[in-house]
Amino acid sequence: MNLTYHVTECCQLACKYCFVCGGGRKMTWQTAEAGVRLLASLPDKTAGIAFFGGEPLLERDLVEHTVRFALAEAPDKRWSFNMTTNGLLLDETFLHFANENGLRVALSHDGAAHDEMRVDGQGRGTAGALEKKIDLLLSHQPRAVAMCTVCVKTLPRLYESLRWLFERGFQRVNCAYDCRPEAGWEEAHFEEFARQYGLLQDYLFQQALQGKHLDFIPFTAKIRTHLCKPRDLCRLGKKQPSVAPDGKLYPCIQFVDAADYAIGDVYAGINRERREEIYLQSLQLAEECADCAYKERCRHGCACVNFQYSGSLREVSPVQCAHERVLIPAADRLGERLWEKGLLKI
Repeated sequence: MNLTYHVTECCQLACKYCFVCGGGRKMTWQTAEAGVRLLASLPDKTAGIAFFGGEPLLERDLVEHTVRFALAEAPDKRWSFNMTTNGLLLDETFLHFANENGLRVALSHDGAAHDEMRVDGQGRGTAGALEKKIDLLLSHQPRAVAMCTVCVKTLPRLYESLRWLFERGFQRVNCAYDCRPEAGWEEAHFEEFARQYGLLQDYLFQQALQGKHLDFIPFTAKIRTHLCKPRDLCRLGKKQPSVAPDGKLYPCIQFVDAADYAIGDVYAGINRERREEIYLQSLQLAEECADCAYKERCRHGCACVNFQYSGSLREVSPVQCAHERVLIPAADRLGERLWEKGLLKI
């Protein structure tokens, strides 16, 4: 099992699609250590911690202390550490620490459309401040992931933005869409998604023909399901619970502070009965999905996204459904083209 630490609610940015509701809470070292002890007490041979915010590097000392404490507390476990950052506070010293201790760093960056939504408190774009940070990160971790978020306003530039990230040096790019209920998605937007994904798969195919195997993670995940490899099931509350700044445990990121879904805390441990109850609810297939050809390949079972949209673990958002119906065919087309040329690498 892994844990996501919500180390702080603070951030230097004011991204227009952020779902973290501000506030000034910060995690204490005592809470962070208690989370490590909880993981150390489990029989799993592996354990991991992801640092999340807000901006986790505003609590850099806590991040570094937690990593060192975990490695010392349970040296026999295979630890993994991850952090997603806006990048503004990255420096040589921290990246040396990250490499020495197995901490993988992902950079939130929206590519060519970055300044549309990722702004500071005065509404100014932040792309310029990240130029040297990108070079620095990739010099230390060449396979670092760029995390791109797409919203209604930036969708027409999605392909341009993803291509920008690849050509800027990222070999691996992930993408999520703005999943706030007020995001404003409509049916016509998914026609545009299909067009943008079509441009992207053409680009990735041409790059592969030149020997450059770039990884657009959403495509890769869907190609794996086409090859009969199991999709990554949600495993709500069992795979990666979230730890709120006060130490309370929740099934996943979107549930933090939803009191009805608390599953314990890092001091007393996991309420296994409550966790199992929530987990079993998340496994029930929504009626509208029963006859869908994509039901074994899509993310309808992501209770985290379902909950954010509908307040229900099982009610699949029409937005989620529409997006999967354009993402899967685009990924399949790329996979088929790569397979025909003997270039498919999964």
